[in-house]
Amino acid sequence: MKRIVIENIESKNKRELFLTPCWKATPEVSVKVVLEHDECNLIATFDVTEKQLRRMSTHNNDEVYEDSCVEIFLKRDDEEFYRNFELSASTYMLVGKGSSRYDRIRYDVSRIEKIERSVQILENNNHRSHYIVKEYINLIEWNILKEGEVIEDLKLFGNIYKCGPSFDGPHYLSYFKMKPNIEDFHKPECFGKIEFI
Repeated sequence: MKRIVIENIESKNKRELFLTPCWKATPEVSVKVVLEHDECNLIATFDVTEKQLRRMSTHNNDEVYEDSCVEIFLKRDDEEFYRNFELSASTYMLVGKGSSRYDRIRYDVSRIEKIERSVQILENNNHRSHYIVKEYINLIEWNILKEGEVIEDLKLFGNIYKCGPSFDGPHYLSYFKMKPNIEDFHKPECFGKIEFI
């Protein structure tokens, strides 16, 4: 069974994960992700190449998924709901929780502002955009890692995405396979196992 294994940041073995298109082919979009952790943070580095760079968001909790956007969805094994961390190349984020697309509760902007993140634009012209997005999700502050727990014992499920529904060529990529013909990332049944080692 496919799973995501996240190694300690001090490990020399950096595993690259490659996202694949959902629902339709998008050869012009390429995304690789490195996930690492320390005692309390999940550190995600996305390396994205796509045809255009869209950065329309101007505030946290804007509709960042309409921009050049990368996303991480995380669900504890013992909880019904999951949390989604969506990060635009504008550096603004949307963070919410719920059990489906239809019952989302967005977190307060003051909490989202504390998430450390950066965007580095390497190339942006009429033919191609290449950028790197990095974020540090403090699993304790987001109540994913509970008091007294060790990160290596954490039982999580989730998925990693890249979306661009508002682009000239709309695209959707994910790590774990999505259901055919249902263009919706908010499907916990499509989450896979995430392990910290």
